Amino acid sequence: KNEIAVSWWSYVSVFKWSGHRYKTIGKPYLVSSRSGRWGGSMDCYIGDCDNDGENELIVSNGAYSDDIPEILILKWNGKDFYKYAEWNDNGRNGIYMAGLGDIDYDGKNEIVCGSGRKIVILEWNETKKSFDSTILEHTRDYPFACVCKDSDMDGKPELHLGFSTPRIEIFKWNGTNYEKIFEKEWPGEGGLIEGLDVGDTDSDGTNEVCAGTNYVHILQWNGTSYVEEYVIPTFGTLAVVAVGDIDNDGKNEINAGSVIADHGQNYMTWIFKHGYTIPEDKEERIEPHWRSGYRNRMDRSKTWERYWAEEIEITWKWSVGPGDRAELYVNDKLVESKTGVGEETITVYGSVVQARMVTDEKGKKTAIDKYGIYGCGIDSLVFRATKTK
Repeated sequence: KNEIAVSWWSYVSVFKWSGHRYKTIGKPYLVSSRSGRWGGSMDCYIGDCDNDGENELIVSNGAYSDDIPEILILKWNGKDFYKYAEWNDNGRNGIYMAGLGDIDYDGKNEIVCGSGRKIVILEWNETKKSFDSTILEHTRDYPFACVCKDSDMDGKPELHLGFSTPRIEIFKWNGTNYEKIFEKEWPGEGGLIEGLDVGDTDSDGTNEVCAGTNYVHILQWNGTSYVEEYVIPTFGTLAVVAVGDIDNDGKNEINAGSVIADHGQNYMTWIFKHGYTIPEDKEERIEPHWRSGYRNRMDRSKTWERYWAEEIEITWKWSVGPGDRAELYVNDKLVESKTGVGEETITVYGSVVQARMVTDEKGKKTAIDKYGIYGCGIDSLVFRATKTK
């Protein structure tokens, strides 16, 4: 039976379904140094890292102290979790999402993690009861995510890496060494944190790579390379992108969740399903009558989203002086930037909309408008499931 492991602050806990509710098994494990300094648990993973046929709890941590092991392995003794092994990258403070899989096809699993600006492969040494480490590469930016899964459908896992830039790299063992077979960067988008996973998201029998920035990029192997076949707009910066069958219909969904949200943006979790159908004539009109304020060099509206929508009709107005701008963003991209005074109704393709007033804060602003606002306002939004033009 499966359990759920959760890492938080400097603790890691494991929950088990009792038939009525989830209960903690054992005591929450405190990650700390010998001197009592707390370690900062980032992520955790359940899998067999010592190849004994039984799963261990792999905890990545160390953000608050360089004397905390970056990788901590916990085993269950029937009553509690105890420290079984560790790997410490001296002088480094913490790692995030470690991956596990047989990436060199020798029948034994390896742990892959990003520590500092390098990728490290950890292989269990049964004689020493510790890990042998190999540096795969030194990197120009921080490696957040490591995923060991089969994305080219040859039955063997590849190594997928996600970086803060944001970008991804994919490596494959060629029998002698690890060969980089793909690299992709998305300049100007939100950082790729732990938002990386692999799975069949469209039920075509072929796995896709899902990379989360402030968008979910879906890429598929075409026999020679990975090509982007779909992009899902979100907002904020995603720390969660997980592929799995959430509704138990035999088909996978994508779960995405944000860890960084800007003013006007809620922290969100989304579930996206391929092939989910809605009536073509579906339409929803809302009248928020939002008006910007004058503070913090920028004021942003809330973010309105209807993920079934293909098109949005927006009625908005603006009234700004020299040096200031009224802006309209759709699917997290700038579509209108206005100065002076005006109003309009526009139709754009998308499902997510936000208005922003940007000011240089030079001098006192005097209302110059006929609308009773300084900045911009959203009067009405019409979301449509089908494009009208």
